[in-house]
Amino acid sequence: PVVARDPTMALFRNLLSGGQMKQLAEFRAAVNLESHVLGLTESLQKRCGAQDLSLDLARSTRVDAVHVEQMQGSQVLLERMEKYVTFWPRPDVEEGHVTLRMRYSLERSVMPAILDLNDFDVRCEIPGIDGDVFRVNDSTSQPVRVDATRMKPLNRLLTQWDAYAVETGRPDASREIRWYVSFILTHPSDHAFDIVSAVLETQKISEGAT
Repeated sequence: PVVARDPTMALFRNLLSGGQMKQLAEFRAAVNLESHVLGLTESLQKRCGAQDLSLDLARSTRVDAVHVEQMQGSQVLLERMEKYVTFWPRPDVEEGHVTLRMRYSLERSVMPAILDLNDFDVRCEIPGIDGDVFRVNDSTSQPVRVDATRMKPLNRLLTQWDAYAVETGRPDASREIRWYVSFILTHPSDHAFDIVSAVLETQKISEGAT
């Protein structure tokens, strides 16, 4: 009898037998990326109505790479994330995009009364540019650091999206836009979302005051 070959398993065996670990890593990364984007999309659709601006902005967004680790034990919650996301000014424009690299780590006690642990670090960078756009961690001396110069490309994108919202009849969407960027960068971590959304909201308040 002729037995049909599973192409996925055939590729898997070929990668192992050939010792081509790089190709295997790329294959696994592609599967992880697809799974992450699927979960992100489903979560976004549950949170948004059919006419929400966030669904329009999703057409101007691409998740390029992602690595997420989450583990919760009886005492400690551990999270690690690295994600690359590219945003365009609007769905029909191919130029003027901004790519961000988000790195995040968290070690937090599930029961603070027993174990006092709350170590976290969030870093946002633009690949190819040295230094952080912003960084937030558990430092007591300077917990929030924002570089105004490196922040300019992201602020320019947010301003363009604000204008797009006005053009499409949604003039009061500034907060939703910043929610959307925070959500895309930090999903599936609620802790990371709280940190990043606070930074972007503070930046918006600062812009309005100047």
